[in-house]
Amino acid sequence: MMELKPCPFCGRKLLYVGGKRVNRYYKGEPTRYQHSQNDDCILGKYGHEVKIWNAKDVDAWNRRVTDGTERKAD
Repeated sequence: MMELKPCPFCGRKLLYVGGKRVNRYYKGEPTRYQHSQNDDCILGKYGHEVKIWNAKDVDAWNRRVTDGTERKAD
């Protein structure tokens, strides 16, 4: 299983809701995580669900601008 970092906007952990846990080989139904209600966070304001389909999604979620992996503007 690959571990998710906390929300990049508020720092809260995502709560596992269901689906198979993602590993680098899994393909199929998404793993679902729920963001806890938090009015100070853009994701948590309405308790959004985050769907993770594969390892690339985990990498995208875990990427932070401060990691030195900023995207260059076109």
